[in-house]
Amino acid sequence: MQLLVKDVVASHAFVKQEVEHYTLRAPGRANSYFYGFTKMISLRKDTELALGTKFNQLRFHDFVMSQGILPPALIKQAVKEEFVTKEK
Repeated sequence: MQLLVKDVVASHAFVKQEVEHYTLRAPGRANSYFYGFTKMISLRKDTELALGTKFNQLRFHDFVMSQGILPPALIKQAVKEEFVTKEK
C-alpha cells in the first residue's frame, strides 16, 4: 500500500480499494492478466516469424483489437486463419 501511495501518488481510498480487490475479491485477476499478456507476446512473435518482413505491427494490433473480448486460444486461431493468410 505504501508503494502505491508514495510512488504512484494514489489516494489512500483508491489504494485500499485496489488492494482489497486484488487480494480478497479477485485474487486470481492479476495472474489472469499476466497469462493473457504472455499469450499475446507469444502470438505476436509467432506472427512476426510467419510473416517476416510483411509483418505490420499496427495492422496486427488493429486486427487483434477488432476481435473483441476473446479467450487467447480463439484470438490465436483468428490470427493464424485470417490475419496471417490475408497478410501473406
